[in-house]
Amino acid sequence: RNGALISILPREFVTVKRFTLPSADHDKIEQIVRFEAEKYVPFSVDRSVMDFDFVPISSGAAEAVPEEIEGTAEKKAAEGDVLHSMVTLAAVRQGVIPRFIELHSFKHFKQHAIDVSSFGLYNAFAYYLRQKPLEPGGGDALVISIGARWTDLIVVSAASGELLWSRSIEYGGAKLTEKIAELDKISFEDAERRKCDDWGATSLASSPAQFEEALAPLIEQIEKSVRYIHSSGISKSFSAVWLCGGSANTPGLPELFGGKLGVPAELFDPLAMLNVKGVKAPATSFGILVGAALRIVRATTLSINLLPVDIALLQQQQVRMRRFIQLGVAAAVVLVALMSIFGARVAWAAYQRRQIQQDVERAMPLAVMVDRLEKQNEDLRRAVMEMEQLTDTKTSWSKVLNTVSECMNSASGERNSNVWVQRVMVDKRNRMQITGRSVRTEDYILFKNNMANSKRFQNVEVIDSRKEPDGLSFSFVLTCDVLPDYKFIEALKRVQRMIEPAPARAAEPAPPAPPVPAALMAPAAPLPTNLVIVRPPVERTPATAGPARPIEVPRPADAAPPPRTAPPVQAARALPPPGATNVPVHLNMPPGMTNLLSLEAIARTNPAAAVNIFTSTFQRTLPVPGEAPAEDGEDR
Repeated sequence: RNGALISILPREFVTVKRFTLPSADHDKIEQIVRFEAEKYVPFSVDRSVMDFDFVPISSGAAEAVPEEIEGTAEKKAAEGDVLHSMVTLAAVRQGVIPRFIELHSFKHFKQHAIDVSSFGLYNAFAYYLRQKPLEPGGGDALVISIGARWTDLIVVSAASGELLWSRSIEYGGAKLTEKIAELDKISFEDAERRKCDDWGATSLASSPAQFEEALAPLIEQIEKSVRYIHSSGISKSFSAVWLCGGSANTPGLPELFGGKLGVPAELFDPLAMLNVKGVKAPATSFGILVGAALRIVRATTLSINLLPVDIALLQQQQVRMRRFIQLGVAAAVVLVALMSIFGARVAWAAYQRRQIQQDVERAMPLAVMVDRLEKQNEDLRRAVMEMEQLTDTKTSWSKVLNTVSECMNSASGERNSNVWVQRVMVDKRNRMQITGRSVRTEDYILFKNNMANSKRFQNVEVIDSRKEPDGLSFSFVLTCDVLPDYKFIEALKRVQRMIEPAPARAAEPAPPAPPVPAALMAPAAPLPTNLVIVRPPVERTPATAGPARPIEVPRPADAAPPPRTAPPVQAARALPPPGATNVPVHLNMPPGMTNLLSLEAIARTNPAAAVNIFTSTFQRTLPVPGEAPAEDGEDR
């Protein structure tokens, strides 16, 4: 984000000239260059974008510059032994730059500079020569960068390290790809993939003549450039040819160029001196890119920027204006949000105040009633919650059988298909006997060990095992004790103590009960058939929601007061006045009451059986004489 963007113009679009000027400061040289550019630029200076760079040279070095470079002979004759400046001028038509900038416009990136491909290649090679310089008397260096569409040539002086000459040739690796696609009868994309990943499978790799024929246009242009360089005196000889670019890694390319040019050819690795690791692409393809990136750290030898000054200033102004607009919009959004939040809070507070006042007025008459009912039902609710939790945590035989199934798994947790159970029997003492078969002795031993390690069984032992007559399996008989759910038993006893009547105390006589109909004064066992068991309506809350709650109802008047324990379980409803039809009565708990908790598990699988068990334990009675018939769905 907010990164610097450096664009690279192909050398073909740029006019490059080198000439000497009298030594002066930068401002004076800039004025002279503007005047001298009229001679060297083939188009109007007013409609071009130019930049230059210069290096001071001595008179001896100036004499060594060939006369073919414009202005050199006149400068030597006029200036004598004074210092000179070697100027490198680059110019491009003004209409090229806006289209080029628009083409390379990326979000969150600012155009830092526009470089030239030949200058980027030279800066990368010059940085390389700082650590591995050429031999002064061994000849200059010819660097060739073969890209996808263009090939750049530069000549670097072995004595001074200057850029002596540069050129671009419209030929690149795409031509080789087209030749491979033509010979192998494949698409361009497949040919490019085969050229990069499987060069040996191409027709050019198997035919050196066709390979040389494909590169013939490029070699011909390079040979013409070399003849021109030698004939014009720009360079007398080359010590080596350095190849780089994405296509320089083509097998056989260095040998072919070395043979054609008559000098050794080797690959130029621009990343060798940068300590860069983890690059997947060939290192030779980073020549021009490394030279352009050296601008950021100010390590370039030749610094020419074709980005117009007015565009650079306009970009800076746009960035500042964009930041100002963003800050203004952000401030406005924050202000509006704060005002909206404040207004919403004020309105919401007023609304809540009104609602609270209305709720308080409606709730005041009910508060006293709620407190009274809560005190009356507190003990009952606690008993109901204990009963619900107890029912949820009770161990069922389905869980015991599930544990047996888990014990049949192997040590790694996978299903052990070598053990199968044929029969399971349980006696009244919770002693379980399992008869089964296994493929190997180790299988039922592993099953027995898993049973012994389980928390539901103890005293696990194999009482009988033998090999079957067929010799393919073993039969075994395993016995174990099913551990009782002691937590369930203890909790059940505690809840029963809570709901059982407390022992009578002599100091507190029982309060007189209202008169009870004579039909209800019969002995408790067997149960009479004219009693109605009424379940009081109790409001359900999330804390008390669940199965129906056990209740206690009043006893007959002549019965002795039941013993009580703290906390007492109060009646869910006050006694009705005399003459009421439905009279809630206290029923002695029959023996089947202890099986009530198991009804839930039975009802989940066989509802009809659960109803039969319930009706056989608690007899459903007829209404008291004079009572209206009950509607469907009414609890009895």
